[in-house]
This record gives sequence, structure tokens and C-alpha cells, in this order.
Amino acid sequence: MKCPNCGQNIADDCKFCPQCGTALYRTYENYNSDRMNMFFMSHNDKFPDEQMPMIRERLLYLDDNKWSAAYAVQYKDPLIALLISLFAGEFGVDRFYLGQNTLGLIKLFTCGGFGVWAIIDLFLIMKAAREENANKLLQAIEG
Repeated sequence: MKCPNCGQNIADDCKFCPQCGTALYRTYENYNSDRMNMFFMSHNDKFPDEQMPMIRERLLYLDDNKWSAAYAVQYKDPLIALLISLFAGEFGVDRFYLGQNTLGLIKLFTCGGFGVWAIIDLFLIMKAAREENANKLLQAIEG
């Protein structure tokens, strides 16, 4: 950990900086680390695995006022998207659920891409839901 006053690298268990004597409390990164862990306890399955390191780093250095934006986003459940795709995918309801209205309309008017697109979406819709959630999160904390 670093001293917030002088920037000296120090051990995590120190109570005072050995260089400048500043009393050390929980650092900004440690505080956000706890918040981030709580965030992922409730939203862990809603983001793509390959984007998790980048999302974790962005959340680690997030300002206090942006945390409310991260929690305010309504994340779509990938399992619900799969169930919708299974039972109503040929009508595009799964794409409407994800907020992809154009794709939903195309899927609706083509009866699920003549059945082919509906079958393919059974395998792809959970990943699409996770990617949509990641995009929503990044827009909320960056915008």
C-alpha cells in the first residue's frame, strides 16, 4: 500500500508511515475494494468473464459519486434471457428484453430468422446479456 501523504510504499499492516509519520487508515483502493467485492457478490454472474479484470480495475478507482450510478443500472439476468429465448425466441422477445429493439423487430418479422436465428440465439443469448450489462455499467460509470 502507499502512503496517501508522501507516496512511500509501505506494508499493509503499518499504522503509521515510516517516512513521514502520517497515520494510515483504510486507503481509497481498500475502501473501493470492499465496495467492489460487495457489488460482485450480487452481480457476479451478470458480466462476461473475459471483461471481469477490466471491470474490476475500473471499479477499484471509481469515485464515490459514481458508485450510485453503478448500482442504479438495471442489469439483465442471463438466465432469464435464456428462458425467454427458449419459450419466445422466435418472436424476438429475448432481444426486446435486452433492449435490442431493432434486432427484436427483425427477429419478430422473420419468425426468428425462419427458425434458424432462434436456435442459434439459444446458445448466444446469455453472452449477449452479459455483454449488454457490461456496456451499461461502463456507460454509467464513465458518463
